[in-house]
Amino acid sequence: MKTATARLSSRGQMVIPKEIRQALGLEAGDTVFFVLEGDSLRMFPKPKDYSEYMYGLGEEIWEALGGGDKFLAEERASWE
Repeated sequence: MKTATARLSSRGQMVIPKEIRQALGLEAGDTVFFVLEGDSLRMFPKPKDYSEYMYGLGEEIWEALGGGDKFLAEERASWE
């Protein structure tokens, strides 16, 4: 886990510390997302490629169903 501090300016601006920018792969012009959960804030970079970012999402659901091929076969069988 990395930690760092930044000071908020009177205009509500701050500089993301260099070690955090490097760890997240942030470069000038990149967009970041902020997620507020209760009194905690998470920040993460906007994915450069959503297809790559979402690859494998929900994989555990397909495994619980016995895999995509099994699910597809059962679904097609129910059509008959």
